[in-house]
Amino acid sequence: VGDEDEAEETRGLQDDAELMRALMASHRSRGEDVSPAELRREAAALYAAREVRATLAAIVGAGANASYHVADISDVAAVRRAVEACKARWGPVTAIVHGAGVLADKPIAEKDDASFQRVVRTKVGGFEALLAACEREPLRQVCVFSSVAARHGNAGQCDYAVANELLNQTAVDLAARRGDVRV
Repeated sequence: VGDEDEAEETRGLQDDAELMRALMASHRSRGEDVSPAELRREAAALYAAREVRATLAAIVGAGANASYHVADISDVAAVRRAVEACKARWGPVTAIVHGAGVLADKPIAEKDDASFQRVVRTKVGGFEALLAACEREPLRQVCVFSSVAARHGNAGQCDYAVANELLNQTAVDLAARRGDVRV
């Protein structure tokens, strides 16, 4: 995925104000109204896409293969499709690196069930979805990215701490069940 995947009017713009002006001009040229919040989301998506492209280029530059697939990590069917696409291109899956996570920092009294579940579902449900999608693969290594928040916590991150400790325990369980896999 190269820079050519980005619209010409925003390509190369690094300054937030310049990028926002270019996005606004693009919308106006199409007769569209757009709010400042929508522009900020669009700019954030552009920056994220640039980061993905740079990461993929660095991986390829280091001599490895890489591809990027968009999926809800907690959706087993979506993860299976992404895994199948990778297998079709490169063969069996021998390693998993799971680093998905979201933050919803707030004092515990202000947390709602939906955001708590989203944080846990992304971290733990995502790992479980990956494991389910790769249950028949000849895995040799599994790497998960946890956090010190799992042990020591951070202000406003009770859900994140829970999610990381559950992830840790799921990894420990996997290591006990699959002695042939380095976790």
